[in-house]
Amino acid sequence: MKPWKVCLSVLVIISFSLTGCDESTTNPPPAGPYIVSSVPASGSTVSPQTSTITMTFSEPVAEDFSPLRISGHLINKMTGDPELDASGTVMTITLVPPLAAGVRFFAVFDSIPDLEGGWNTVIDSVSFMIQGAPELIPINENEVSVFFTQENEYEPTFEIVRIENVGLEGEYERAFYSDFELTELEDREFMKLNGASSALEFLAFEETDDDSRDVFRIDFDPAIPWLPLPAVEGQTWIGSSDLFTEGENMGYVDYSGVVVEQTDLVITSDDFYGDGGGDIAWVWEGCWEVSLSYDVWFIDSSLGGYEHIDKGTDSIWYAPGIGVVKVVSQSTEFEGGEPYEITNEVSNLVPMEIEEEELF
Repeated sequence: MKPWKVCLSVLVIISFSLTGCDESTTNPPPAGPYIVSSVPASGSTVSPQTSTITMTFSEPVAEDFSPLRISGHLINKMTGDPELDASGTVMTITLVPPLAAGVRFFAVFDSIPDLEGGWNTVIDSVSFMIQGAPELIPINENEVSVFFTQENEYEPTFEIVRIENVGLEGEYERAFYSDFELTELEDREFMKLNGASSALEFLAFEETDDDSRDVFRIDFDPAIPWLPLPAVEGQTWIGSSDLFTEGENMGYVDYSGVVVEQTDLVITSDDFYGDGGGDIAWVWEGCWEVSLSYDVWFIDSSLGGYEHIDKGTDSIWYAPGIGVVKVVSQSTEFEGGEPYEITNEVSNLVPMEIEEEELF
Protein backbone atom coordinates (compact mmCIF):
# COMPACT_ATOMS: atom_id res chain seq x y z
CA MET A 1 0.00 0.00 0.00
CA LYS A 2 1.35 3.42 -0.90
CA PRO A 3 1.64 6.15 1.75
CA TRP A 4 -1.56 7.78 2.94
CA LYS A 5 -3.76 5.47 0.86
CA VAL A 6 -7.01 5.14 2.84
CA CYS A 7 -10.25 3.21 2.29
CA LEU A 8 -13.07 5.76 2.42
CA SER A 9 -15.58 3.27 3.81
CA VAL A 10 -13.92 3.23 7.23
CA LEU A 11 -14.36 6.94 7.93
CA VAL A 12 -16.35 8.34 10.82
CA ILE A 13 -16.96 12.00 11.52
CA ILE A 14 -16.21 13.79 14.79
CA SER A 15 -15.41 17.36 15.83
CA PHE A 16 -13.04 18.63 18.48
CA SER A 17 -10.54 21.44 19.11
CA LEU A 18 -6.86 20.91 18.38
CA THR A 19 -5.83 23.70 20.77
CA GLY A 20 -2.83 22.65 22.80
CA CYS A 21 -1.66 19.86 20.48
CA ASP A 22 2.13 19.75 20.11
CA GLU A 23 3.18 19.73 16.47
CA SER A 24 6.77 20.83 16.99
CA THR A 25 9.56 18.82 15.41
CA THR A 26 11.93 17.43 18.05
CA ASN A 27 15.32 15.75 17.73
CA PRO A 28 14.42 12.14 16.93
CA PRO A 29 16.60 9.23 18.02
CA PRO A 30 19.08 8.04 15.39
CA ALA A 31 17.49 4.57 15.39
CA GLY A 32 14.58 5.70 13.19
CA PRO A 33 13.97 7.88 10.12
CA TYR A 34 13.11 11.54 10.50
CA ILE A 35 12.44 14.48 8.18
CA VAL A 36 15.71 16.26 7.32
CA SER A 37 14.16 18.95 5.10
CA SER A 38 11.17 19.78 2.94
CA VAL A 39 10.39 21.91 -0.11
CA PRO A 40 8.58 24.21 0.59
CA ALA A 41 10.53 24.65 3.81
CA SER A 42 8.53 23.98 6.96
CA GLY A 43 7.32 27.27 8.45
CA SER A 44 7.51 29.18 5.16
CA THR A 45 4.81 31.04 3.22
CA VAL A 46 4.38 29.91 -0.40
CA SER A 47 2.58 30.80 -3.61
CA PRO A 48 -0.93 29.45 -4.35
CA GLN A 49 0.61 28.06 -7.57
CA THR A 50 2.80 25.58 -5.65
CA SER A 51 2.37 22.19 -7.33
CA THR A 52 4.65 19.81 -5.40
CA ILE A 53 5.86 19.09 -1.89
CA THR A 54 9.00 17.04 -1.27
CA MET A 55 10.21 15.62 2.04
CA THR A 56 13.72 14.26 2.47
CA PHE A 57 14.24 11.64 5.18
CA SER A 58 17.40 10.77 7.11
CA GLU A 59 17.33 7.20 5.75
CA PRO A 60 15.18 5.04 3.44
CA VAL A 61 11.61 4.68 4.67
CA ALA A 62 8.97 2.01 4.11
CA GLU A 63 6.07 2.84 1.81
CA ASP A 64 3.27 1.83 4.16
CA PHE A 65 2.77 4.67 6.65
CA SER A 66 0.42 7.58 7.14
CA PRO A 67 0.43 10.88 9.02
CA LEU A 68 -1.29 11.14 12.38
CA ARG A 69 -2.98 14.37 11.30
CA ILE A 70 -3.08 16.09 7.94
CA SER A 71 -4.60 19.31 6.65
CA GLY A 72 -7.90 18.76 4.85
CA HIS A 73 -6.83 21.52 2.46
CA LEU A 74 -3.70 19.52 1.60
CA ILE A 75 -5.63 16.28 1.03
CA ASN A 76 -8.20 18.16 -1.07
CA LYS A 77 -5.45 19.32 -3.45
CA MET A 78 -3.46 16.07 -3.71
CA THR A 79 -3.56 14.08 -6.93
CA GLY A 80 -2.66 10.42 -6.66
CA ASP A 81 -0.57 8.98 -3.82
CA PRO A 82 2.74 10.30 -2.47
CA GLU A 83 5.67 8.69 -4.29
CA LEU A 84 9.09 7.64 -2.98
CA ASP A 85 12.17 7.93 -5.21
CA ALA A 86 14.49 4.99 -5.91
CA SER A 87 16.61 5.75 -2.85
CA GLY A 88 13.58 5.61 -0.57
CA THR A 89 14.59 8.89 1.08
CA VAL A 90 12.66 11.50 -0.93
CA MET A 91 8.86 11.60 -0.99
CA THR A 92 7.03 13.74 -3.56
CA ILE A 93 3.43 14.88 -3.21
CA THR A 94 1.77 16.31 -6.33
CA LEU A 95 -0.82 19.06 -5.87
CA VAL A 96 -3.39 20.69 -8.14
CA PRO A 97 -3.04 24.49 -7.95
CA PRO A 98 -4.31 27.03 -7.19
CA LEU A 99 -4.05 26.26 -3.47
CA ALA A 100 -6.50 27.92 -1.10
CA ALA A 101 -5.13 31.31 -0.08
CA GLY A 102 -4.47 32.18 3.56
CA VAL A 103 -4.71 28.64 4.97
CA ARG A 104 -2.17 26.23 6.47
CA PHE A 105 -1.06 23.02 4.79
CA PHE A 106 0.47 20.51 7.21
CA ALA A 107 1.18 16.86 7.99
CA VAL A 108 2.08 15.53 11.45
CA PHE A 109 3.75 12.11 11.86
CA ASP A 110 3.84 10.17 15.13
CA SER A 111 5.85 7.31 13.63
CA ILE A 112 7.96 6.83 10.49
CA PRO A 113 9.11 3.27 9.59
CA ASP A 114 12.48 2.22 8.21
CA LEU A 115 13.05 -0.73 5.88
CA GLU A 116 13.94 -3.12 8.74
CA GLY A 117 10.67 -2.64 10.58
CA GLY A 118 11.96 -0.09 13.08
CA TRP A 119 10.00 3.06 13.83
CA ASN A 120 10.83 6.60 14.80
CA THR A 121 8.14 7.29 17.40
CA VAL A 122 8.95 10.98 18.01
CA ILE A 123 6.51 13.55 16.60
CA ASP A 124 7.73 15.02 13.30
CA SER A 125 5.92 17.48 11.02
CA VAL A 126 5.95 19.81 8.04
CA SER A 127 3.79 22.94 7.80
CA PHE A 128 3.54 26.00 5.55
CA MET A 129 1.10 28.84 4.82
CA ILE A 130 -0.39 29.78 1.46
CA GLN A 131 -0.03 33.43 0.47
CA GLY A 132 -3.07 35.71 0.38
CA ALA A 133 -6.25 36.32 2.33
CA PRO A 134 -8.54 33.33 2.97
CA GLU A 135 -11.68 33.25 0.84
CA LEU A 136 -14.59 31.66 2.70
CA ILE A 137 -16.85 30.91 -0.29
CA PRO A 138 -14.73 30.14 -3.36
CA ILE A 139 -16.50 29.60 -6.68
CA ASN A 140 -14.32 27.57 -9.04
CA GLU A 141 -15.97 26.17 -12.18
CA ASN A 142 -15.91 22.34 -12.34
CA GLU A 143 -14.20 21.92 -8.97
CA VAL A 144 -15.08 18.46 -7.64
CA SER A 145 -15.37 17.16 -4.08
CA VAL A 146 -16.23 13.70 -2.76
CA PHE A 147 -18.83 13.62 0.01
CA PHE A 148 -19.63 10.82 2.44
CA THR A 149 -23.26 10.49 3.57
CA GLN A 150 -24.61 8.65 6.61
CA GLU A 151 -28.42 8.69 6.88
CA ASN A 152 -30.19 7.09 9.86
CA GLU A 153 -29.32 3.37 10.08
CA TYR A 154 -28.57 2.84 6.40
CA GLU A 155 -25.22 2.02 4.84
CA PRO A 156 -23.00 5.03 4.13
CA THR A 157 -22.89 6.25 0.55
CA PHE A 158 -20.63 8.53 -1.47
CA GLU A 159 -21.44 11.19 -4.00
CA ILE A 160 -19.64 13.72 -6.13
CA VAL A 161 -20.43 17.42 -5.83
CA ARG A 162 -19.29 19.67 -8.66
CA ILE A 163 -19.45 23.46 -9.06
CA GLU A 164 -21.26 24.20 -12.34
CA ASN A 165 -22.77 27.05 -14.38
CA VAL A 166 -20.86 29.84 -12.68
CA GLY A 167 -22.35 33.21 -13.68
CA LEU A 168 -20.92 36.71 -13.82
CA GLU A 169 -23.10 37.92 -10.93
CA GLY A 170 -21.90 35.26 -8.48
CA GLU A 171 -24.58 32.65 -9.20
CA TYR A 172 -23.50 29.03 -9.40
CA GLU A 173 -24.80 25.51 -8.85
CA ARG A 174 -23.61 22.76 -6.50
CA ALA A 175 -24.53 19.72 -8.60
CA PHE A 176 -24.84 16.31 -6.91
CA TYR A 177 -24.13 13.00 -8.67
CA SER A 178 -24.70 9.63 -7.03
CA ASP A 179 -22.48 6.64 -7.80
CA PHE A 180 -19.93 8.95 -9.47
CA GLU A 181 -21.82 8.91 -12.79
CA LEU A 182 -21.21 12.53 -13.78
CA THR A 183 -21.95 11.86 -17.45
CA GLU A 184 -25.56 10.82 -16.76
CA LEU A 185 -27.29 14.17 -16.43
CA GLU A 186 -30.59 12.55 -15.43
CA ASP A 187 -28.92 11.67 -12.12
CA ARG A 188 -27.97 15.29 -11.49
CA GLU A 189 -29.54 17.25 -8.64
CA PHE A 190 -28.44 20.71 -7.68
CA MET A 191 -28.65 23.69 -5.34
CA LYS A 192 -28.56 27.10 -7.00
CA LEU A 193 -26.60 29.61 -4.92
CA ASN A 194 -25.45 33.21 -5.16
CA GLY A 195 -22.12 34.27 -3.71
CA ALA A 196 -22.96 37.92 -3.04
CA SER A 197 -20.56 40.16 -1.13
CA SER A 198 -22.99 40.44 1.80
CA ALA A 199 -24.13 36.80 2.06
CA LEU A 200 -24.16 33.36 0.53
CA GLU A 201 -27.76 33.07 -0.72
CA PHE A 202 -29.89 30.01 -1.49
CA LEU A 203 -31.87 30.66 -4.70
CA ALA A 204 -33.37 27.30 -5.70
CA PHE A 205 -33.02 23.54 -5.61
CA GLU A 206 -33.95 20.78 -8.04
CA GLU A 207 -34.45 17.10 -7.33
CA THR A 208 -35.08 14.13 -9.62
CA ASP A 209 -37.43 11.28 -8.76
CA ASP A 210 -35.49 8.00 -9.02
CA ASP A 211 -38.42 6.06 -10.53
CA SER A 212 -40.26 8.40 -12.84
CA ARG A 213 -37.31 10.74 -13.54
CA ASP A 214 -39.68 13.65 -12.90
CA VAL A 215 -37.95 16.90 -12.05
CA PHE A 216 -39.08 18.72 -8.92
CA ARG A 217 -37.80 22.30 -8.64
CA ILE A 218 -38.40 24.92 -5.96
CA ASP A 219 -37.37 28.59 -6.31
CA PHE A 220 -37.13 30.89 -3.29
CA ASP A 221 -38.36 34.48 -3.47
CA PRO A 222 -36.63 36.29 -1.90
CA ALA A 223 -33.40 34.30 -1.72
CA ILE A 224 -32.58 32.70 1.65
CA PRO A 225 -29.38 34.03 3.27
CA TRP A 226 -27.38 30.95 4.27
CA LEU A 227 -24.30 32.72 5.57
CA PRO A 228 -23.87 36.47 6.19
CA LEU A 229 -20.48 37.78 5.04
CA PRO A 230 -18.15 38.52 6.67
CA ALA A 231 -18.99 35.81 9.21
CA VAL A 232 -19.24 37.07 12.79
CA GLU A 233 -19.64 34.74 15.77
CA GLY A 234 -23.07 35.11 17.39
CA GLN A 235 -24.69 36.88 14.42
CA THR A 236 -28.37 35.93 13.95
CA TRP A 237 -30.98 36.44 11.23
CA ILE A 238 -34.59 35.49 10.52
CA GLY A 239 -36.89 35.69 7.52
CA SER A 240 -39.58 34.18 5.34
CA SER A 241 -39.51 33.23 1.67
CA ASP A 242 -42.23 32.17 -0.80
CA LEU A 243 -41.81 28.87 -2.66
CA PHE A 244 -42.48 28.65 -6.41
CA THR A 245 -42.65 25.79 -8.92
CA GLU A 246 -42.82 26.85 -12.58
CA GLY A 247 -44.02 30.27 -11.45
CA GLU A 248 -46.83 28.87 -9.30
CA ASN A 249 -46.84 29.71 -5.60
CA MET A 250 -46.44 26.50 -3.56
CA GLY A 251 -46.27 27.94 -0.04
CA TYR A 252 -43.57 29.47 2.11
CA VAL A 253 -40.66 28.77 4.45
CA ASP A 254 -39.86 30.52 7.73
CA TYR A 255 -36.20 30.36 8.73
CA SER A 256 -33.71 31.55 11.30
CA GLY A 257 -29.94 31.32 11.45
CA VAL A 258 -27.00 31.86 13.75
CA VAL A 259 -23.22 31.87 13.21
CA VAL A 260 -22.29 29.50 16.05
CA GLU A 261 -18.50 29.73 16.21
CA GLN A 262 -15.22 29.44 14.37
CA THR A 263 -13.66 26.07 15.11
CA ASP A 264 -11.48 23.25 13.77
CA LEU A 265 -13.31 20.34 12.15
CA VAL A 266 -11.73 16.88 12.20
CA ILE A 267 -12.66 13.87 10.06
CA THR A 268 -11.11 10.64 11.33
CA SER A 269 -11.12 6.93 10.48
CA ASP A 270 -10.93 5.92 14.14
CA ASP A 271 -13.78 3.94 15.75
CA PHE A 272 -15.89 3.37 12.62
CA TYR A 273 -15.20 -0.36 12.74
CA GLY A 274 -13.93 -0.39 16.32
CA ASP A 275 -10.22 -0.68 17.06
CA GLY A 276 -9.42 -1.63 13.47
CA GLY A 277 -10.50 1.69 12.03
CA GLY A 278 -7.14 3.41 12.37
CA ASP A 279 -6.43 6.84 13.75
CA ILE A 280 -5.51 9.12 10.85
CA ALA A 281 -7.30 12.49 11.06
CA TRP A 282 -8.02 15.10 8.39
CA VAL A 283 -8.21 18.58 9.91
CA TRP A 284 -10.10 21.56 8.48
CA GLU A 285 -8.80 24.57 10.41
CA GLY A 286 -10.76 27.75 11.04
CA CYS A 287 -14.19 26.50 9.92
CA TRP A 288 -17.28 28.64 10.54
CA GLU A 289 -20.16 26.63 11.97
CA VAL A 290 -23.62 27.92 11.05
CA SER A 291 -26.99 26.65 12.30
CA LEU A 292 -30.09 27.14 10.11
CA SER A 293 -33.61 26.24 11.28
CA TYR A 294 -36.69 26.17 9.05
CA ASP A 295 -40.43 25.40 8.84
CA VAL A 296 -41.98 24.63 5.43
CA TRP A 297 -45.68 25.17 4.63
CA PHE A 298 -47.41 24.13 1.38
CA ILE A 299 -50.74 25.42 0.08
CA ASP A 300 -53.51 22.82 0.48
CA SER A 301 -56.69 23.86 -1.34
CA SER A 302 -58.67 21.08 0.35
CA LEU A 303 -57.83 22.58 3.73
CA GLY A 304 -58.40 26.11 2.54
CA GLY A 305 -54.98 27.14 3.83
CA TYR A 306 -51.51 25.80 4.47
CA GLU A 307 -50.26 22.37 5.51
CA HIS A 308 -47.12 22.05 7.65
CA ILE A 309 -44.80 19.85 5.53
CA ASP A 310 -41.58 19.69 7.51
CA LYS A 311 -39.25 21.46 9.90
CA GLY A 312 -35.63 20.97 10.82
CA THR A 313 -32.19 22.35 11.56
CA ASP A 314 -29.04 22.14 9.43
CA SER A 315 -25.61 22.59 11.00
CA ILE A 316 -23.15 23.60 8.27
CA TRP A 317 -19.36 23.94 8.48
CA TYR A 318 -17.59 26.23 5.98
CA ALA A 319 -13.81 25.86 5.54
CA PRO A 320 -11.89 28.87 4.17
CA GLY A 321 -10.84 28.25 0.59
CA ILE A 322 -13.15 25.25 0.18
CA GLY A 323 -16.68 26.19 1.25
CA VAL A 324 -19.02 23.55 2.66
CA VAL A 325 -17.16 20.61 4.23
CA LYS A 326 -19.82 19.15 6.53
CA VAL A 327 -23.60 19.28 6.99
CA VAL A 328 -25.60 17.64 9.78
CA SER A 329 -29.37 17.73 9.12
CA GLN A 330 -32.07 16.89 11.64
CA SER A 331 -35.62 17.22 10.33
CA THR A 332 -39.20 16.06 10.85
CA GLU A 333 -41.59 15.43 7.95
CA PHE A 334 -45.34 15.66 8.60
CA GLU A 335 -46.75 14.73 5.20
CA GLY A 336 -48.72 11.48 4.91
CA GLY A 337 -49.41 10.45 8.50
CA GLU A 338 -47.22 10.29 11.57
CA PRO A 339 -44.22 12.62 11.90
CA TYR A 340 -41.07 11.05 10.50
CA GLU A 341 -37.71 12.11 11.92
CA ILE A 342 -34.62 12.13 9.70
CA THR A 343 -30.95 12.53 10.65
CA ASN A 344 -28.37 12.92 7.92
CA GLU A 345 -24.62 13.69 7.93
CA VAL A 346 -22.62 14.71 4.87
CA SER A 347 -18.87 15.36 5.03
CA ASN A 348 -16.16 16.22 2.52
CA LEU A 349 -13.58 13.43 2.46
CA VAL A 350 -10.39 12.36 0.77
CA PRO A 351 -10.83 12.86 -3.00
CA MET A 352 -10.99 9.56 -4.84
CA GLU A 353 -9.04 8.99 -8.03
CA ILE A 354 -11.55 9.89 -10.76
CA GLU A 355 -10.84 9.46 -14.45
CA GLU A 356 -11.08 12.69 -16.43
CA GLU A 357 -13.73 11.29 -18.78
CA GLU A 358 -15.98 10.69 -15.76
CA LEU A 359 -15.90 14.36 -14.84
CA PHE A 360 -17.19 15.88 -18.07
